[in-house]
Amino acid sequence: MKSVALLTLGCKVNQYETQAVREALQGSGMREVGWGAPADVVVINTCAVTAQADGRSRKAVRQARRRNPEAVIVVTGCYADSDSLGGWAGEADAVVPNASKGRLAEVVRSAIAAREAGTPFRGRLAGRVAWEGSRFAGRKRMADPALTAEEATSTELMTIRSFEGHTRAVLKIQNGCDLFCSFCIIPYTRGLPRSKPLARIESEARDLAASGHREIVLTGVHAGAWGQDLPGRPRVADAVLAALRAPVDRVRLSSIEVQELTAREFALLDEPRFCRHFHVPLQSGDDGVLRRMNRRYSAADFLRAAGEIRRRVPDAAITTDVIAGFPGETEEAFANTLRVCEEAGISKIHVFPYSDRAGTPAAGYDGKVGPRELAQRCDRLDALGSRLGGAYRSRFEGKTVDVLFEGLDEPSGLAGGFTDRYVSVLAASDTPLRGRLLPIRVTGIAPEALLGSLS
Repeated sequence: MKSVALLTLGCKVNQYETQAVREALQGSGMREVGWGAPADVVVINTCAVTAQADGRSRKAVRQARRRNPEAVIVVTGCYADSDSLGGWAGEADAVVPNASKGRLAEVVRSAIAAREAGTPFRGRLAGRVAWEGSRFAGRKRMADPALTAEEATSTELMTIRSFEGHTRAVLKIQNGCDLFCSFCIIPYTRGLPRSKPLARIESEARDLAASGHREIVLTGVHAGAWGQDLPGRPRVADAVLAALRAPVDRVRLSSIEVQELTAREFALLDEPRFCRHFHVPLQSGDDGVLRRMNRRYSAADFLRAAGEIRRRVPDAAITTDVIAGFPGETEEAFANTLRVCEEAGISKIHVFPYSDRAGTPAAGYDGKVGPRELAQRCDRLDALGSRLGGAYRSRFEGKTVDVLFEGLDEPSGLAGGFTDRYVSVLAASDTPLRGRLLPIRVTGIAPEALLGSLS
């Protein structure tokens, strides 16, 4: 029985797709071993969302070759698409672009057979590696959708039956993005938006529930774009309702853009099993910066959406992403971002320092922010996020909250889990609580979590 080691870098979409690959490889009779262990095959699912992600991806490929010099190494993911002929590529036996990721298990089987037969692995050569699949991978422009439709079915219709190692299961509902934010490489590596049909979403949600998952997180490269390519142009709220037809305790939407929050999406807050949590990327609270980013909303739009969420559910969680130091961001513009986060009552800020992505418009913009100022702005955003997060968590002191436990929190030795508002909770227990959804009485507040006791 051949062994395979899997490494996933980056987003929930990558995590989902790795699980689909895992199930396909296991169905082929392969057994999984831990990352770094001797393996016959190594699969690395890369990320390219930031320059740091690029570096981690290159390092992982080279590390895999050093550790397993005789292994078949297969690289996939966004970094593979964005830098197909990079210096790292000579370490790989095959590169499988995102659009062909659904065929990855087939590529692995072919590569193993070629290795055992002592013949070259057949694929379109790109440098020293066999390039398998997409005709648009690696381009610095969007592909014609007519060129990708046939290939897309292998990725967009991927399904999983469980989300191994997790209490909360991720369910990918769509792929691709056509927003073309000026700083983002992802539309060039993932292609145009393509949606999973409603019936498949419901069926997959039922399979995940049958595997014991009590919460499902609907995700996608641009999840709010789900449905725009389907007959009748349904909205992402319809995908959520389809998942809610499965017997699970919670359904969460991973992310949604401001302009995609309509009355249909706000009405989801009336659904008892829909998590009272919206992750809405802000990126900047300054209208001038938003225009240069090619974002499709204003700071006032963001605040109106936050206000509507609060009107419906006063203690709902609103989390966000912010890019610090976008080219041309002045101190005044940065101050506007701090103000908008404060006024919106954000419960958690994911801070990203701006980094150039080759092939994007922003990489050629003037007004780059220096490294010292960039670091300071990240620190100020982190400090604001800590203060706002603490203020938000304090709302729950003395109350009882429902917590889905994920396991032991190693630093504290306490059982850890999350509320439907995605607030971390720690509680003492004499028995394992993993996978249990329990009421917890909040007794205190830690720096990044609530402290509680079993009710």
